[in-house]
Amino acid sequence: TYTQHQAPLSITQPLPPRGDYEPLSRSIISQHPLHTITPSPSLSAQPAPTSEQLQQIAPHSFRIIGQLFTTYILIELHDELILIDQHAAHERILYHQYTTTFTGKEGTQLLFPETVILPSPQTAAMLLEARTFFTDQGIEFEQTGPHHLTISSCPPQLQKESLSAVLLDAADFISTHHALDTTLFRQKLNEHVHSHLACKMAVKAGDTLDTDAMQQLVTQLLATPNKFMCVHGRPTMWPVSKHDVEKRFKRRN
Repeated sequence: TYTQHQAPLSITQPLPPRGDYEPLSRSIISQHPLHTITPSPSLSAQPAPTSEQLQQIAPHSFRIIGQLFTTYILIELHDELILIDQHAAHERILYHQYTTTFTGKEGTQLLFPETVILPSPQTAAMLLEARTFFTDQGIEFEQTGPHHLTISSCPPQLQKESLSAVLLDAADFISTHHALDTTLFRQKLNEHVHSHLACKMAVKAGDTLDTDAMQQLVTQLLATPNKFMCVHGRPTMWPVSKHDVEKRFKRRN
């Protein structure tokens, strides 16, 4: 199970493969519409990056500066300082991994199986009907009482409280959306559960990350589609241009 770490964390997902990339003449981050939310007087809005431009980001063209408030990763990328929200970024990475691998996710066998008490036998029945889906997510359970499920396997780093929340939330979703077309229901359930799992399993604000973990997280983020927003719509990163920094120090007009 996941516990709050005092020692630096390491991101365990494998790095995406390196390729032959050409760095952009200016940071792709500055070309994203995030700039139009609270624009700096010295910056003009830039068009959204094309898919070709996204592929041009060199995974290791950035430099790790450090961690701020044990919540934000600071990197230097071309002529910009980028602040990255470590939780939002890891959540986006995990969500992409989950949604591109629908089955066969690894679960960890629990030394002491966890029992979840559900609101009613009907809730237990709904989850049991979707047991194959949960097995594909690495979550295995069986019914051990009228409204009790005992979990024998779950994804690594998922706390007992988080696992209960995932199951209860999924049961509520199933109850609300069971009338949907089967294919659409399966798609929506995938999206819903994956977003919940990504949020629960991502590193948290307050987790100390070592340099290797930060390097790996940023590399994965830059290689992930929809990298600029987490699944809840919050920005994953925010740029500060070299021009703005120099202007603040009155090195530029």
